[in-house]
Amino acid sequence: MNKIKILPEHVSNKIAAGEIVLRPASVVKELIENSIDAGATRIVINIKAGGQKLIEVTDNGMGMDSDDAVLALERFSTSKIRSADDIFQINTLGFRGEALPSIASVSRVELITKSKDSPFGFFIKTVGGRIEKSQVTGCADGTTVRVEDLFFNTLPRRKFLKSEATEMSHILNAVTFEALARPDIYFKLVHDKRELINISSSHDLLKRITSLFGEQVSNNLLPIEGGNDLLNIYGFISKPEETRANRNSQLIFINKRCAHNKSISHSIYEAYHTLVPRGRFPVVFIFIDTPPAAIDVNIHPTKDEVKFFKENIAHTLVKEAVKQALSSSDLSHGLFHSPVYEKAVETEQEYEIKEAIGRYMVKQKMGDQKVPEFNFSKASKTSSYKTENQRFDVSSKYIQVFETYIITQFNGNLIIIDQHAAHERIVYEKLTRDLSLSKIESQGLLIDVVLALNYKQAVILEKYLDYFKSLGFQIEPFGKNTFSIRSVPAILKDANIAQVISDVLDEIIESEKTKNIGDLTEELIKLIACHTAIRAGAKLQKEEVESLLHQLLNAQTPYTCPHGRPTMIKLSKYELEKKFKRT
Repeated sequence: MNKIKILPEHVSNKIAAGEIVLRPASVVKELIENSIDAGATRIVINIKAGGQKLIEVTDNGMGMDSDDAVLALERFSTSKIRSADDIFQINTLGFRGEALPSIASVSRVELITKSKDSPFGFFIKTVGGRIEKSQVTGCADGTTVRVEDLFFNTLPRRKFLKSEATEMSHILNAVTFEALARPDIYFKLVHDKRELINISSSHDLLKRITSLFGEQVSNNLLPIEGGNDLLNIYGFISKPEETRANRNSQLIFINKRCAHNKSISHSIYEAYHTLVPRGRFPVVFIFIDTPPAAIDVNIHPTKDEVKFFKENIAHTLVKEAVKQALSSSDLSHGLFHSPVYEKAVETEQEYEIKEAIGRYMVKQKMGDQKVPEFNFSKASKTSSYKTENQRFDVSSKYIQVFETYIITQFNGNLIIIDQHAAHERIVYEKLTRDLSLSKIESQGLLIDVVLALNYKQAVILEKYLDYFKSLGFQIEPFGKNTFSIRSVPAILKDANIAQVISDVLDEIIESEKTKNIGDLTEELIKLIACHTAIRAGAKLQKEEVESLLHQLLNAQTPYTCPHGRPTMIKLSKYELEKKFKRT
């Protein structure tokens, strides 16, 4: 018997489906892109049970006649390309002719469609890819695809699906990205009869961003434009103070296709790297239009990655466009008006000097912000504390330098303490201790904070309301994707509540797949501690310094902050004498 065999059609179809239909969101994405390619100006998505029971996409596009409707369910059938050369001139979102048959092979599909010049529509019903029923029907122009019982015949794949909330968050992402790419199309998304997205068509990109991501994001965006004759770059990027804990809010659209490209992501990082702290990521909505022949969209089965044939040029142009947008805006609130890149050509030394000045002024701006009140106990001038069987006397002389470091003498050594890292450790241990005893103190707000979130953040927040309550928050739904914050952990009462909640939600979204609730709580306490700790640039009073030293040296782990950075460094008398050539 031959060892090599031709696979049966139903097996090869399921293999193809496994590459394309990863989860319900994959189905939503493929069907929406088919609607866009069909010239739709209105797309309505109806979801049940996170897409596991029903995914229905209805559009007002060109529709199909009966012959085309039947062919659309066959593998490799497409209206987008005719020859191998067309693969390198892709002007549409879909082109392989695998999406619809792949979806049909792992679900029950009903296709209802009508072309504009046909008096009647056509209905097809398939089960596992096989046509069970087809007939003429009455319907509106356009196409409706109903996908039911996804993975009903591939149970192992179904078992790997996550909770309804998680799958729905991926669907929200897919619809959001498609809606952002095409602001000229009306989008509506309904989940279990609950309307999540309903946005009218517009040619105003910023208006579409506001509708999808909220005013808190859109109010902190800068317009960007650049490129050359082959690459047109436009969109919006955030000011350095508007950042996130991960790259999930860095969206890149290449020829209206939301896609990953490592080179473009790196160019954004390089343009911002002196303006945002390490581990923080700006929000970006960058659109790149280029001739189809300049890119390859065929390197990934789900078309999630796009490659430029001249990556280095794309990298340089995007980096220059981002830098130009940043340099032409007053990022220092009037403290520093000279643009960082004011000459088209400058020496490397001039560039470094200007960047250094820019970094200094950003730090100065941060130092001018109101510092959250911290609960320092009043320390007596003569109080003394023990650590590692050694004696520390807070009446020792100390100074604060650069409004960031405290220098003092301890056991014959010179100690330099980072006030932010030190207070971060103190807050972290207090929150951890209070949480273990269920004693986190909550502080009611005089005026409720109304928080407008994007759709994915709203779904996650609603799912974790009880979890936030255990951390001292009282948050209640306040309308569509909006929440009212009535109380917060007492330690957060003077912090930027909206920024804290946004960062916490981003952390949950990033970590939900890989961490259990205990690990997640640990990370979130670190995040809250970082937000509430005194900042570099905050001038401290004498009693505050003494109390900070007292609390730090009585901490369980006083020598590092929760993220592992040192809170203090030690210089011995011998090391100082060696530097001064005394030994």
